[in-house]
Amino acid sequence: MSAPTLAERASRRYAGLGTRLIWIGGILLLAMAMTIDLATTIDLLGRIADPVPILTAWIVLVIADAAILIVTHILGAHLPNWMFWLWVAALAIVLGLDLAATRHVENPGAALSVGVSAAFSLMLAVVTRPSFQIIPVAAALTAVTGAVWVLTPAYAAPNAADAVFTLCRMLLPVVVAALVCDEFRRLMRREMEEALSQASVAAPRLTLGVEASEQLARLDLAAESLLGAVADGRMPLPLSAEVAKRAGVLATELRLHLLASRSKTWLALAIEESTLLSQEIQIDDPSSSAGLLGTRQRAALLSALWLLHDGRVASGRSGQTPIALTVGEPVATLHSETLAAVNVRIVVPGSTRTRIEPGVWQHIAQVGRYREALDGSGIRIDISCLVPATVGAGRGRTDAEGAG
Repeated sequence: MSAPTLAERASRRYAGLGTRLIWIGGILLLAMAMTIDLATTIDLLGRIADPVPILTAWIVLVIADAAILIVTHILGAHLPNWMFWLWVAALAIVLGLDLAATRHVENPGAALSVGVSAAFSLMLAVVTRPSFQIIPVAAALTAVTGAVWVLTPAYAAPNAADAVFTLCRMLLPVVVAALVCDEFRRLMRREMEEALSQASVAAPRLTLGVEASEQLARLDLAAESLLGAVADGRMPLPLSAEVAKRAGVLATELRLHLLASRSKTWLALAIEESTLLSQEIQIDDPSSSAGLLGTRQRAALLSALWLLHDGRVASGRSGQTPIALTVGEPVATLHSETLAAVNVRIVVPGSTRTRIEPGVWQHIAQVGRYREALDGSGIRIDISCLVPATVGAGRGRTDAEGAG
């Protein structure tokens, strides 16, 4: 498994700030639910033959939930896999004890108490586990409860309303909380990646990405420490074979990173370092002409790409044929000898103009003069951008006149 990118690490860290509030809210709701269910248990004790199972269930539930709260608080919104499934097993045992204790009670749907709190306790895991793990567990506990009730001799059809209400209490709050947390994490990740990619608009024409800059800074620090040790006499000359080998590796990696800094534009890095954009957009810029765009043009183009990505996600076309972004070589214009035109083509498969939100066109208009056309696979957008002329620009004429 590859190491998480800077955007993923940052989104996890800042998403934790918001999901922690959801977690605290879940704790408060669970405390209220357990108080109500405890009152139901106390009222039920006089009507059941053996109260030991239900009292044991309460003890197991309190210990299990307390352990989860402590571990989640100490580890910072993290719950090991083995502990999560052990906790789920404890919740299933609690539910089984409650069902066994109330199997002969009239109207078992209204008598279930600690079992409801056991299912509701899954609220404690919404910040540490994805919804595709929590929701099936909640659904399984609810389904088993409903099946046991149907097979219980004391079950009667007139009590179905109480049974349905109890089953909804066990399932719906957990489902809503899990989906809300998932959506919040997704939104936080998207906003964080957009913010990091927007930081590249002020970069030079050819530059290093954020991840590569971090690696270069670590290599520079290691090289500086090595040279400092030699200068201070802490590392005598000649260097040992091991130290010399390490110095050679550092020098090689530094050269590779410096060469890499002259191979990618801000746009290529903004797309490559975003796990969301890199899955949706393929860029072809052999002449690195995207680096000639001004700051305002860069910001507008990147914003348009993010809106196109969001539109594909909303329409369910995400993960299909990616958007093709092609940047041509700069060519001379009739406006001025100091200006050139760069043609940018964006092909959005499976889309029409009506499927693209108006904000996309507003951003594209800030990049340059554009026109759109439909082809067999989707919509094609051709943009002519005025940029400062560079040495070696073509002499051909272009239709970029009038572009602003």
